[in-house]
Amino acid sequence: MSLDLEFEPPHCVGLVGASTRAAAFSALRAGLTPFCWDLFADTDLAAVADVEKLSRLTDDAMLDSPARRGLPLMQLGGLENHTEWLARASATGPVWCNSPQVVGRVRDPQDLHQTLTAFRLPLPDVRTASDPPPADGTWLLKPIASGGGRGIVRWTPEAKEHPTLNEPHVFQKFVSGISYSAVFVGLEPPGDVNFVGISRQLVGWNVLNAPEFGWCGSVGPGSLDVPTEHMIRRIGNVLMWKFQLRGLFGCDFIVDADGTPWLIEVNPRYPASAELFELGCGFTLMRSHAAAFGVEWNDPDAEFQTYPESVLAKGVLFAPRDFVMPGLDQLQIATPYDSVNRIADVSAPGTFIRKGQPVCTFLVDGLDDETATRRLAETAREFLLSGLPTGE
Repeated sequence: MSLDLEFEPPHCVGLVGASTRAAAFSALRAGLTPFCWDLFADTDLAAVADVEKLSRLTDDAMLDSPARRGLPLMQLGGLENHTEWLARASATGPVWCNSPQVVGRVRDPQDLHQTLTAFRLPLPDVRTASDPPPADGTWLLKPIASGGGRGIVRWTPEAKEHPTLNEPHVFQKFVSGISYSAVFVGLEPPGDVNFVGISRQLVGWNVLNAPEFGWCGSVGPGSLDVPTEHMIRRIGNVLMWKFQLRGLFGCDFIVDADGTPWLIEVNPRYPASAELFELGCGFTLMRSHAAAFGVEWNDPDAEFQTYPESVLAKGVLFAPRDFVMPGLDQLQIATPYDSVNRIADVSAPGTFIRKGQPVCTFLVDGLDDETATRRLAETAREFLLSGLPTGE
């Protein structure tokens, strides 16, 4: 696909992050033409958008690309941990993302904890690297530049040699419960927050070969008890008010046995669970995100298959061993207009994938959370049983 660089915003948008496929599909459904920079340049993305593969996440070369000039740029997953790069990107052209100052504050565990607990909102205790807690298993060791659960371990005597200790880190009190995420859209001040929805997170699921605290998917749209959802909505409003968050952002929670939603982390960008709400409810969140930055257009959304009576499950499969990616039937591969019960984030045939790396993403539907989760497990097992060639 060829990008017409003569288009003026908002018809085009630049997307940059570890993986841009979900946001690119969202942009296409909203009538935009995406140009993408990411670490994988998967086949389903390359089939529908211009994409350049990054040598590393904070590759400055893309900022000098002819495609960058004039395009509004959205930062996606992973770049919330690189405020210096965000500052450089913001100096090269228009952006649809939060400022480096806003991102830096909301990603600072101490700032987040102090600001929200002042409003009596539930956050687990945090301790700095200079004030470690007892290594008794009741705390987590977490990198400050976290993402998808990378580098998170229980703080025990065995963790005292863990690599996370060699980078900026904090300790967070472990909370027992079920992982959920919520998606919000922060409107331009002095606006309000639009609550999009809640999904259950899949974390450390052995069916998908994920590490203990590794995010590997979401199930939703979902619902929680009224007091729990009310507290989650209040947290979203306070975050927008105190940190001036704009556009799409996600919040990760642990909901304990009493229904208290403990805020674990804030992701000030397009969240991984956003596509569940688009495909389940039939709206385009990219349009909502752009509106938060004062950009609107009248072109209608593209037609795409939706599942308003279903619960959707999205799961990222991690490689159980080294292998070479096989070719897939084209009808198995997701498109922006028909994504569910297909496979997304598909590497090119012949790609060497190491044990523990992401292989692909499954999107399935079911009548309820339990059915959708079961179908996701069945789909992953069938894919693995189909036979993955062993890597050399």
